[in-house]
Amino acid sequence: MYIGDDNPLTLEVTVENRGEGAYEAELSIIIPPQADFIGVVRNSKVFLPIANWQPKENPVVEEDIGPLVQHIYELRNKGPSAFSKAMLDVNWPYQYNNGSLLYITKYEVDGAMNCSTDVEINPLNVTNPRYWNKNGSISGAGDRPEGRARSHVHRRDLQEQRTTEDLLTLDCEKAQCLKIKCQVGRLERGQSAILFIYSRLAVSTFLQNRSYVVKSSAAFSVIEMPYKNLEFELPVNSTSASLNVVWVNSELTQPAPIWVVVVAVLAGLLLLALLIFIMYKDITSGGITFDVIIPVKVLQGSRFL
Repeated sequence: MYIGDDNPLTLEVTVENRGEGAYEAELSIIIPPQADFIGVVRNSKVFLPIANWQPKENPVVEEDIGPLVQHIYELRNKGPSAFSKAMLDVNWPYQYNNGSLLYITKYEVDGAMNCSTDVEINPLNVTNPRYWNKNGSISGAGDRPEGRARSHVHRRDLQEQRTTEDLLTLDCEKAQCLKIKCQVGRLERGQSAILFIYSRLAVSTFLQNRSYVVKSSAAFSVIEMPYKNLEFELPVNSTSASLNVVWVNSELTQPAPIWVVVVAVLAGLLLLALLIFIMYKDITSGGITFDVIIPVKVLQGSRFL
């Protein structure tokens, strides 16, 4: 039997009166509902500038905008009863200084949940030839690494050198946010409702030597329970998910161009050949003489004629 469901309950009470007065007893059972709410960012760090990436005025595919950033918000019912109805609200920073920030390409839900937005999603109608699974893996043709992938040389060291004062937080107070409103249906104990948000970081907005933290936030509230005539506080909670956009010194992280390496090798070989030629000319022209000193030991009492 689940607490809160419409199930008949029969109590058998045995009362023995030994001459005392009558007593009245009241049985009250209140089990407060509980819920977990978490927010996760996949690809939570993006390092700029991206090698061999150029902004496009009219993007066609998603990678023309920037690297993939995936947010996941999960509402889990911990019981003991079911939720009849809940609301999930997401505040999403999508514009900053009249430029795109986190460009949502699509969102998906898993569970009893329906969502809508107050701003059009993917107005540029960019496409993605690859299919992104909910677990973040790639399937289909052209499975090359994301455009954000760069050399790992010195990345950890450079990140550790940056302090929190270097990061400008872009949340709904500094950036313009859109709202995603989701109505969650009945969730039994142990069930979850999950919202997957797929977006692209608009790299052209960050083409400057500055690091940022892009923060989205979400909150849920249970608005209806299957209990009858019981008063208790309904579950509410909130969370946030952050994306670190870190600008690194490309001179330290990018390898030297191939032509620089080739020129350096050729210059070294030319210098070595020149030294060998000069030494050879000096030897053949008699410019260099060698003095050989042979030690001689003279014994006492000996004479040589």
